[in-house]
Amino acid sequence: MRGCRMKVLVIAAITAAAVGHGVISAARADAVGPADCDPGESYDGGACTPCPEGSYQPDAGQSACLPADPGHFVAGEGAIDQEACSPGTYQPDEGQAGCLDADAGHFVSTAAATGQEACAVGTYQPDAGEAGCVDADPGNYVAEPGAAGQHPCTAGNYQPESGADHCRFAGRGHFVARVRAAAQTACLAGTYQPESGAVSCIDADPGHFVEQDGLAVQSACPPGTYQPGVAGIECLPADPGSFVGGSAAVAQSQCAPGSYQPGPGASRCLRARAGRFVASPGALEDAPCPVGTYQPGAGAATCRAATPGHFTVGPGARIQIACSPGSYQPAAGATGCIPADPGFFVAGSGAFAQAPCPEGFEAPDPGQDACTAIVVVADTTPPRPPGVGVVLLWLLGFALVATAIGVGVGRQRSRQSWNQSPWRR
Repeated sequence: MRGCRMKVLVIAAITAAAVGHGVISAARADAVGPADCDPGESYDGGACTPCPEGSYQPDAGQSACLPADPGHFVAGEGAIDQEACSPGTYQPDEGQAGCLDADAGHFVSTAAATGQEACAVGTYQPDAGEAGCVDADPGNYVAEPGAAGQHPCTAGNYQPESGADHCRFAGRGHFVARVRAAAQTACLAGTYQPESGAVSCIDADPGHFVEQDGLAVQSACPPGTYQPGVAGIECLPADPGSFVGGSAAVAQSQCAPGSYQPGPGASRCLRARAGRFVASPGALEDAPCPVGTYQPGAGAATCRAATPGHFTVGPGARIQIACSPGSYQPAAGATGCIPADPGFFVAGSGAFAQAPCPEGFEAPDPGQDACTAIVVVADTTPPRPPGVGVVLLWLLGFALVATAIGVGVGRQRSRQSWNQSPWRR
């Protein structure tokens, strides 16, 4: 536009000069030579004529005009000087009446330019006739020289700087969801992204977790923990009474009967100890075997009742104990043994019944493991009439018998209390 204005002004000046020159020439038409030509004119062999556009003559008395140099122009006739092309325009040829505007994607930064320059990569120019180029905006790029426009970074890419010739891929653990992004976004905890150039993040799988922002991988829940849902940021510890034996678990498992677990976050259950048992799943502790039962091994779901001829001591018994000789136990699940009655005996251990003494043998006391032979002493003295002393002896005998009967009844009544504790010789 500036070149056009200058051209109009030069033409007006040349026109005015030509009019005046015509008046003078008419006055001296009979005697014109090269020396008579003014600046802006040339002698053509018969008259002085104005220099045509694209040429000029700064001196008087010249027979020829000068062509405008490359990078310059002369807009009209009769010019005494050439004009330099302004920034944003150029002229590669001589003798031209005007300059050329720089094309879009190009620029001319100085005056008197003979050519235009392509915008460098990272810059662009959408308009013609410009003296410079524009840097690509953040979120955009220009990869080729001479560009008339910039290109947006696509989703999955970003560019934080201006004047860039490329976009950056979103890094691992990050994403870019929109075009023209100037920054990438970190994946939130519970999500991850193992690839670069991603447009979104991936939810952590069940049995896995992502504990912080910007991670590229998910982590498997370690033994003792689990995660049933997606996008987990942590794993859940196994509850007391439960366990998680492996990694990447999506659920916990209850401890089976015969095992227990008192604490959280366990990777295994504890076996019930000897003398104890666990009857139901999900137990927090093992229980002692009740009285009359026992358990010699670990990991039991039940206890064993003491067998006939045996008994156990207290709750939590690990073994049963055989009744000792002189005692017996006919029932199962007993906590003690029964002493053999007078007149009966038990010869060995672990008996579930007593035996009567054979004829001619006796066991005067309870709890005997053998009977003794009855000794009969023969009386060789002749009989004689009983005296007063004999009568007294008979009375004493009757009294002893009555006493023995009373003692026997008392023992029979106390047998229940005798049976409640172990009998041993």
